[in-house]
Amino acid sequence: MSRWLHGSAFKLRVEGRNVQHFITREHPDLLPRLRFIKVDAEGFDLAVLETLEELIGRLRPYLQVEMFSLRKSAPAYRLKLYEFLARHDYDVYRMDGSADFRGERVTRNNLMRWNVYDVFCIPGQRA
Repeated sequence: MSRWLHGSAFKLRVEGRNVQHFITREHPDLLPRLRFIKVDAEGFDLAVLETLEELIGRLRPYLQVEMFSLRKSAPAYRLKLYEFLARHDYDVYRMDGSADFRGERVTRNNLMRWNVYDVFCIPGQRA
């Protein structure tokens, strides 16, 4: 990512970890208690969520995810992220200052309305 777009002139080396493998291997006793996942990976949230797909599908935690800046990423990326959430039967809300985090419902039609924002995703009721 360009240092000028992200706002940091310094390179930072980060070691990646597959959280799903780590928690399954090191803390399987905690999995039944997993209720919330927050992802803020500067435009790579979808990649992180995809590595957690099995846990998301099985445990259905609430999710907080960033809809990254339209000025810094392609609209197609945001659509893929939304489709991932919809495919996993999540109700997606733009976060605001309310007590339950639910602002306006985010849909395919209004997904591009705001430049950058977080969404709060509530697992839908499966039949």
